[in-house]
Amino acid sequence: MNMFFSRLAGFWVGVLCFAGGALASGEGHALAGAPGTGLGDPAAALDAAESGTTLAASTAPTSQASGLWNGLVDSAWIFLPDALPGRYPAPAAYRDPRKVGKPQETVTVGGYVRFFGYNRNLQDPFPVIPSNPFANTPPYVLGVGDVYRDPPLMLLNIGARPTSATYIGMDFALPNFFTGDLDNPRNINLNLGINLVGSFNTDVGRFAVQAGGINWTTLSPLTYGAPEIFRFSLFERSPWDNNSTSIERINGLFENGRVIVDERFGRQAFKGFLFDGTNLPGGFEFRALYGKSPVNANLNTDVPSFMTGGYLRRSFGKGFIGYNTVNYVNYIDSVAELKSSINLHTLQGEFNWDGWKLKAEAGIGRIANAGNAEFGEGIRLRLESPKRVTGLPISVEVYRLNQNFTNFFGSFLSANANISGQTQSISGVATGTAASFAGSITDVGQIANNQQGIALNTDFAFGEFKMNIGIQASQELERVSNRLSFGHRINALPYSRFVTFSNGVGPYGRWNSFFRGVAEDITITRVDTAGLPIGRNGFNTLQAQAIYKVDAGPVPIYATYLVTLGSVQNGFSPVPLFGDSAYLRAHYHELDLYIGATDAVSIVLTYGRERIRGNQYTDRGDDVTGTLGELENDPLDQRGRLLGAGLDIKASETIGIYLRHRRFRQNGESFTLDNIQGHETTAEIKIFF
Repeated sequence: MNMFFSRLAGFWVGVLCFAGGALASGEGHALAGAPGTGLGDPAAALDAAESGTTLAASTAPTSQASGLWNGLVDSAWIFLPDALPGRYPAPAAYRDPRKVGKPQETVTVGGYVRFFGYNRNLQDPFPVIPSNPFANTPPYVLGVGDVYRDPPLMLLNIGARPTSATYIGMDFALPNFFTGDLDNPRNINLNLGINLVGSFNTDVGRFAVQAGGINWTTLSPLTYGAPEIFRFSLFERSPWDNNSTSIERINGLFENGRVIVDERFGRQAFKGFLFDGTNLPGGFEFRALYGKSPVNANLNTDVPSFMTGGYLRRSFGKGFIGYNTVNYVNYIDSVAELKSSINLHTLQGEFNWDGWKLKAEAGIGRIANAGNAEFGEGIRLRLESPKRVTGLPISVEVYRLNQNFTNFFGSFLSANANISGQTQSISGVATGTAASFAGSITDVGQIANNQQGIALNTDFAFGEFKMNIGIQASQELERVSNRLSFGHRINALPYSRFVTFSNGVGPYGRWNSFFRGVAEDITITRVDTAGLPIGRNGFNTLQAQAIYKVDAGPVPIYATYLVTLGSVQNGFSPVPLFGDSAYLRAHYHELDLYIGATDAVSIVLTYGRERIRGNQYTDRGDDVTGTLGELENDPLDQRGRLLGAGLDIKASETIGIYLRHRRFRQNGESFTLDNIQGHETTAEIKIFF
């Protein structure tokens, strides 16, 4: 035990010395939040460093955040490091300077430089707020740096090992200064530009600390996490992607059944203090969080708000059991006496026996506003079978989430996620934190509260042809809204750049933009006297992704096709509906072709179409009478198209060049102002050192 305290003291002395050096060279600010290292689990990273293995890495989040926190998270995203260049690297292995090449190396330095430029041409400006002629997205844009400020101009990782059992690290990020605003340049500061992480071994376990801000972490799927969805096109590149070409990425999908993703996959943004303990006696481990989540990050007020959470687990064999909790607290008056909160408590277990896998989580949650609290249950179970038993690998998932089992940043959407009154829009622009979602057509694997449902997934192969299929069906538990939502999957990224993190914008005021995506709302008009649909809505999605490896001699060629068919209707249905009995139908088709021209050069071509239709019991357009909403007009009938090409050049294992060009179009026959046409070109250069 004396050894434990001596190492603990040495660890904090090292932290203070290392931070003091950073402060001496910085701007003299207090260490109060910084860009996330995204290490997720520092203790696990230390395990990997010492064993020479790499950490599993992953991408994408959901993005349920909007408003002020999104600006904060966007700024922080730019500081997240990328992956070690190579054929199929694991980003976490690169990001962790603790993985040193020689035992005597006690200080490591690494990082990357990333340039991103884009040019967009629209046939007509996009009306952000129709009533304001000055609130438009310009038809021509030439810029450096994504509008989300994802790519830093440079990221520098520095790590040190004062002793063989102690690690201290900091990240320094140089943001993109090419904003066009010469009077208000961006600064590097301790709030977003620097992050501290440390870990140390003892004779009773391993402990790790992350301090500062934005870190990507998780507790459990229902308490703090993000949906794990793998069916998507590889035409787009994410800011955190490594230096692998498109042909390398699609080959990884073909061989391994899933895309290489970074460590943010399944995680959410967190800012504050994180403390981990692993390898504890009896197989226990814990995680404790205190700080701010996106819902608490209103920096325009001094009224306190915070998030707490954590887990306690005990491992046995290949499984574990554990307890998880997360609590969001916002005070809603200036003297901090009245508060709104969301509290969730769950029990979780993962079990593996003879190839069968069971993942289960269940608990209770409540949403409380000024002392009025209501509880609800949340249950999610998934069973995976071995192929040798069932012929095909089959995954079956069932779930039931009460509408009071609400979470801003769990792996499910919440229809009533509002504890602070900050999610309303002003002049069409979102001013809040996490926006509530309407009943949505989603990917298979993305679930929502106030619903119960079932999802099935499987995959199979015939020689060089592989396919995975998923189907999901659910129904509302209670009627809560007549609003429905659908996404623009085909052209999500360029559309999201028209106006970022905004609600109720567009020519008809029904666009909602989030991180790298947009959705639109329509309403059901067949309602009762309370304005609610006559029955409980049912939601369905069928997805299939096919991958074919073309036999073209020495030239690797892959073709992929991804289809998504969804519907919303009155009542439960085991499969999507294709006729006018469905309130809403959304069909998406994505066809990609990947060609490996040389070992260092690959070409990717993409073609996409989407069709969105409402029936006679949904909003009417303005195509016949010229007046929106009159019954003589037709319901929604919208089409979207995409044609794109990309070129990837791997100049070396540490330098990559990625070009993308796309032409897009969207038009609606019944909503005449719904007319978008244009093209966009992007250029990315990424250099690791």
